[in-house]
Amino acid sequence: MRSLPILPIRIAAAVMLAALPVSVASQAAAPQVVTRQDLADAYQLVDSLVSVRPIPAARRSDWNQRFDRTTLAFLSGDLGRTLREMHGLVAEMIGDTAAAGPTRQVLPLRIEPGQRILVTGRDRALEVSATVRYLVPGTARVPRELTVRVRDSQGAVLIRGTLVVPAAFGPGAAATITLDAAPIINGAGRYRLEASMEGTTLAIGTDIHVLGESADDIRARLLRQIAALPASVDPQDRATVRARAELITESPNSAQSAQFLASPTALAAEVGREVAALAAGRKAYELRTGDYWRVIGGPSGPIPARLFAPRAVTLGSAVPVVIALHGAGADENIFFEGYGNGRLRALADSVGFILLTPQTTPFGADAAALDSALTALERLYVIDRNAVFVIGHSMGGAAAVKLASERRAAVRAAVVVAGVGAVPANGQMSPTLFIGAGTDLVIPPARVRAAYQQAVTAGALAEYQEAEGWGHTLVVGARIDDVVRWLFSR
Repeated sequence: MRSLPILPIRIAAAVMLAALPVSVASQAAAPQVVTRQDLADAYQLVDSLVSVRPIPAARRSDWNQRFDRTTLAFLSGDLGRTLREMHGLVAEMIGDTAAAGPTRQVLPLRIEPGQRILVTGRDRALEVSATVRYLVPGTARVPRELTVRVRDSQGAVLIRGTLVVPAAFGPGAAATITLDAAPIINGAGRYRLEASMEGTTLAIGTDIHVLGESADDIRARLLRQIAALPASVDPQDRATVRARAELITESPNSAQSAQFLASPTALAAEVGREVAALAAGRKAYELRTGDYWRVIGGPSGPIPARLFAPRAVTLGSAVPVVIALHGAGADENIFFEGYGNGRLRALADSVGFILLTPQTTPFGADAAALDSALTALERLYVIDRNAVFVIGHSMGGAAAVKLASERRAAVRAAVVVAGVGAVPANGQMSPTLFIGAGTDLVIPPARVRAAYQQAVTAGALAEYQEAEGWGHTLVVGARIDDVVRWLFSR
């Protein structure tokens, strides 16, 4: 999956190459320069910083409220403001608070390759662009000189160049540089393209990949093979392998995180093995361990999901299940890529439970989605039906309350983090913990506390905890260990 920007930049032995001549091209400002992928990258950066650099207690409330304001801006549709304010928080977190400082100068730039996939025998050059996404208010425009690097999986720098973004450039304008791709073009795999400015420890960038053939050709070939699979192949296996093959693309959709997070290098090899197994009459996903993206059948159609299975699933004993439901604006990937830098996945590995993080909306619309999810898991693993737990954040919290109520017999316990839901009047619901975030500007803790009190008044087994100083989103990572401990103590 997509790696986070490097902070700080690692020092490694390098093979340095001079860049070919720089070309600069200005393009008209687009109506919306900032993309969903930009926001995902910025959120991951904030989340990773909070995970590795604990927020000082004196700043916790302020920083959480500032991050909540970016959430409100996102929900209002103002993506530019969302990104600016998130980046302002990042700059403060790493100690470069000056508006004209190098961190605030580099963060507005989107670093991206002309092609995220280079093909051996076809491509000899790597074009890199720096696109201005927004201007820092109150800051004079100055030229920005970037050092561009391409690193291998060990961190060694294989390609280096210098890219200058002219002072006159505004949102939507891009400067480009063309680099010699010879040092990487014959080495299939994933590489890190990054750029930094002198004076900051922050490197921004993205992953690039080298393949032996076009990703679009790989996808087309795999889809032909999938179409030719025998009718005896399990329909969910067929749907999953097809959906996974569709993620292999030269040009990922910046609004579809599963596409831009997926590594086409790894995915092409994995899907090739999966197709071969299904064609030979074998199970491609049964007892599969680790983390992978798939679809599960739902009441109204396939539901995208991320799945992690610990090594314990191969032992044949029944394994607990945790279903985690994301908040509005997020998707099935956020518990693996964010919410505490993917901490819930690490807990699934250490505690030993299957983690399923589907898209929330189908579960909020119809509790039968839980039945479909458990049935799908039972086709793959031996699951403990007496140890099925649900976690929901924000909008996912409302879905968690729905499942705890309408599927009380199936859900052993649930946790609602910074969310509310329709508590049944008869109090018939699974034991539920409500967690309010003390400085939450999106769903204030008073609303969460009221939902808890409503549950208790109705006769439900419910508890309430308040995370002092934490806001609507960052509270998830801060309290996820406590959430898992509470669930497994029921």
